[in-house]
Amino acid sequence: MKAKMRMLLDMPVNDCEDYNSLAAFGVDMENIDNEMLMLVGLFKKAKSGDVQAVKEVRNILGKDNSAEEIKIRKQELKLKQEAARSGAPGEQELSQLFNALLSDDTEDDKK
Repeated sequence: MKAKMRMLLDMPVNDCEDYNSLAAFGVDMENIDNEMLMLVGLFKKAKSGDVQAVKEVRNILGKDNSAEEIKIRKQELKLKQEAARSGAPGEQELSQLFNALLSDDTEDDKK
């Protein structure tokens, strides 16, 4: 399915009006294809103030990393859940464990 979509996007624009619109927009003839047609349409929507279009433009440019942040948060949650199931100590328990070990060391030094 991805290959078919890529094929469609790479095809030249076959509508005279769309072709002329892209040429008038300043797109070089060798870059006029269906993908460029979609990108220019998205750009025009973003330029008119369409917030979803602006977000998509930012996403395409790699400036919107909210999806990546969500993915990282989900991975963190999964790791914490696995640690809880396995009985591994959590952050608070580790802190208490370190404090207990340190206090044991200082008591041993006093003896």
